[in-house]
Parts: sequence; C-alpha cells; structure tokens
Amino acid sequence: MLDQKKKAELLKVLQDLIRLNSSNPPGDETGVAEYIVNLLEKEGIPARLYCKVPNRPNVYAELGDGMQPPVLLISHIDVVPAPGDWKHPPFEAVNDNGTIYGRGTIDTKHLTAMEIMSMIWLKRSGFPLDRKIILLATADEENGSAYGMEFIAQEHPELLPNGYVISEGGGFVLTQGDQKYRTCTCGEKGRCEMKVTPDTGVSCGAGPWGSVAGRLLEAMEAISAYTPETRITPPTEVFARITGGKTEDKTMRNLWEYSSKSCLAVNAYAFDFRKPEQQYTLNLSYQYVDGTTEEEIRSMTEELFGSKPVFCEMGALSEGYTCDLDNPFFQKLCEITEQLDPGTKVLPMVALGRTDGRFIRHNVYGYSPLLDDLPFAQVLKMVHQCNECITEASLYFGAEVIYNAIRETVNAAL
Repeated sequence: MLDQKKKAELLKVLQDLIRLNSSNPPGDETGVAEYIVNLLEKEGIPARLYCKVPNRPNVYAELGDGMQPPVLLISHIDVVPAPGDWKHPPFEAVNDNGTIYGRGTIDTKHLTAMEIMSMIWLKRSGFPLDRKIILLATADEENGSAYGMEFIAQEHPELLPNGYVISEGGGFVLTQGDQKYRTCTCGEKGRCEMKVTPDTGVSCGAGPWGSVAGRLLEAMEAISAYTPETRITPPTEVFARITGGKTEDKTMRNLWEYSSKSCLAVNAYAFDFRKPEQQYTLNLSYQYVDGTTEEEIRSMTEELFGSKPVFCEMGALSEGYTCDLDNPFFQKLCEITEQLDPGTKVLPMVALGRTDGRFIRHNVYGYSPLLDDLPFAQVLKMVHQCNECITEASLYFGAEVIYNAIRETVNAAL
C-alpha cells in the first residue's frame, strides 16, 4: 500500500497540475510542462522539452536501461475549456471531503500525476531496472495532436520504441449483476470522414423531393437505415468471454455495441435553404472496427448512396488498431489489479474516440484504474463536462496499480 508520504505528494502533484490552466483552445501547455520538468529534475531524472511551435511543449524523460522492452507512460497535459456552472472553480483543485474537483481530474492529469510519481518512486527505490521507463506528457491531444503526439511520431520517432504503453481511456468500473468489471482499452476504431452533397445535375421531378433539401433528406434517410454487422476483434472476443455474452447493464450494452460495430454518424450541420449560394454539405464520420477494409467502406457507401441523387466523397482513412492481450505486461496489470481489488475483472474494450495511442499502435493499454466510487456511467457524464472530479481513494488506487505493475515487470522490489 502507498504510505502517507506517497499519498500526500501524489495528491499535491495532481492539484498543482490542475491549477495550471492548460485549456485547449487556446492551447498553451508551457506552465504544466515546466512544472513536470522541474519536478523530475529535482529527483535526478533528466527531462527534455520537444516543441513544434513555441508554447506547445511535450515533456520527455527516461529512467533506467537494459535490453527488455521499455515501458512508456503517456498522457496529455492539455485540457478542454471549462465553461458552465461548476460546484467548485474548475482550476482551483478544491478538495471537497476527499473528492478533488477540477478540469483534468480524469482527462488526463490524474494519469499524468500517477505516471510522474511512479517514475519518481522507482528512481528513489535505487533498484536496478532491466529496461527503460519512458515518460511522455504531450500537448494538443484535445485538438488533434498536431503539436503533440503526431509531431513526436513524425519528427522524433526514436522517442517511441516498441514496448508496453500505459495511456488514457480505461480503468473505469461498471457492475453487472453482482460482478464488477474494470475497463482497459486495447485498441481503437479507424475513422474516415465523408462529404455528401446534392447532385443537382439529375432530375428528381417537381415537388419538395426534387429540391436540394429533398435530396439531402434522401441521404439522411439512407444514413439512418445503415445497419452495421457485428465484427469481433481480439479485445471484443475476450470481452464476450469474460461477460459470458451478457449485456444486461445499459453501460455494458452500449460499450459492447460501440466496440463491436462500426458507426456512421452525421456531424453537426445548419442549412438555410433561402441562401442559394450556401454550400449544402453533410459532413459524416465513419468510425469502423479494426480490420474493415477500404473496399468494404466503398461498397457500403455505394449501397447507401448509389441510387440517391447525391455525391459521396470519402476522405483519407485513419486506420484503427488492436493490441496483444497475451504478454507479460498486460497480464501483470491484471494480476496487480486483482491483488488490490479482488473479484473485479479487467474488461478489454475499444477506446471511445481517438487517443494518442493511435500514433503508437503497439501494446497500448488505456488504463488509469479507479475504484467503483466513480462508476463508468458517472465518468462518462463528467468527461468534457462540468464538475469533473476524482476521489482521493481512486487516485491512490490507480497510482498503486501502475507503480506496482511497472515495478514487478522490471524486477525491481519495494
């Protein structure tokens, strides 16, 4: 168990990070990055900043050496803005009877704090490590990662060696019947943006259906009729086995549907058909299960729109990925979790949306484990919303899981 000193310093680091406003937009992670560098260097851990442009720094630090696969600890240090009516100001990190409120408490400054302190505690232990432990705290994840992980992957790929990665997106508890599960993201969907525009070069007859609005409505009707098939990947195969194929809980059912089926969605739009000069375009997002081919996607769009008076233009495909579940590090995460929270099963899932893991793709596990005092259904309502928070108990639990999993993987000892 973490002693009181470790708990106190972990809590202070989280609160310090939250109080450094790194909202994106506008986007400026300088204060957070410099804080992390100073914290690590005081402990004798060299850290460097990598910037594509000023004020958008990424923190890189490493500890140890050896020939075994490295462990990469990644998180992002930007947060979304925090408008709305908060119980406590979003950048003051108020501790309300053991619950810390603030933007970034679960997306993802809590993970940043857990990873920083795990590295510091390993350094203080003085035990030899059989591999590198790498910390990478990145900018701009909330706005596409162009100044963060995408920049690192393109211009500094040497900083991302193949190993085992702890990232964001999982570690949340849901209960079905009398069984508790803790999610771990082990892959992501691919994504393809599409544009649907009316084909005014063909006649659709008189009346409202022949108008631009009518043609777009036909496209919307085709989109609403899209029925994806279930496609099983390694994470969803284990998901089904662990749950026995039961999805009685609403959150569990939604998670299964998302993880096992592709999704075609219409992005936000607003048309004023009184303005003939306006560009009438439906912007679509197709999030597809890993393994779906470009040919299958083109076939799907042809089936939906081929007979409709519209054009469908496909953008570039951003491929998904799935990760290995049969390796020592993932097994160690599960083992330590079972030791610290007996009876709760680790549940592989597909990430809800896009994370920086897509730039690594190899053995990426979204896992910042919390306790059931913040159930998954509640977490989903807090992400990018008001009153984002984390309990002290969950913060300490997550850090202990991550620290012990790394420590036992690298054969260090307490």
